[in-house]
Amino acid sequence: MRFLLYFLLLPAITGMSFAQYTKITNTNNTPPEQINKYLEYAEKYKETDIDSFKFYLKKVITVSNRHGIATRNILKAYYLYGKLFYTENNTDSAFKYIKKSIEIAEKIKNDTFSAKSYRITGNLYYNKNDFNKSLKEFEKAMFYAEKIKDSILIVDISVDKAYSHEILSENDSTLHLLENAYDISEKINYEEGVGKSSLAIGNIYYSTNVFNKALKYYQKALDAAKASNSIVGIATSYKN
Repeated sequence: MRFLLYFLLLPAITGMSFAQYTKITNTNNTPPEQINKYLEYAEKYKETDIDSFKFYLKKVITVSNRHGIATRNILKAYYLYGKLFYTENNTDSAFKYIKKSIEIAEKIKNDTFSAKSYRITGNLYYNKNDFNKSLKEFEKAMFYAEKIKDSILIVDISVDKAYSHEILSENDSTLHLLENAYDISEKINYEEGVGKSSLAIGNIYYSTNVFNKALKYYQKALDAAKASNSIVGIATSYKN
């Protein structure tokens, strides 16, 4: 009775359309077709209904576990679920799902998701103050990002990796990574990357009392933030 009541109340609880769920489960859809449809609905609700987003991602994972399927869509579901837990600061759950996404990504040779997933594990270790492990994860992420020549991922991973080097007082490595990230960002007109790398470079020069260079890069960060309409970037740049 509880099981039935749960599914009767589920649309009201999550705000999703119960008809969508029953349409998928009550037809003759094959497991891969169910997975594709569940993921489609998950992405539909990603920005508007977090409970429905979680529900459909979980359905993808449940079907994949039941039938032993490993495809790009299942990989994406694990990654999105892990990333969601990461943004919610649920470290244990984030590790659980991101590690599974890494396992599937390497099995089906999806280098993009390998890079993205290792980047998250790097940040998870960073948040746990395990900076040496975070560097190892960022290095794995960088390997895949460079393999697929994804300039934006290379920039983002470089900036993340630089913060671990900075905590470990490895200033030369920090500055090298950030300057490289800045150069790539400028070359490909990646304003967010220009802003992040400039701000981090400015902080390094500020902490070492090289104030003229710090001011120069803070101004670059401010300009990039304005260009990309990044309120956070602007506020951080003004604060510094």
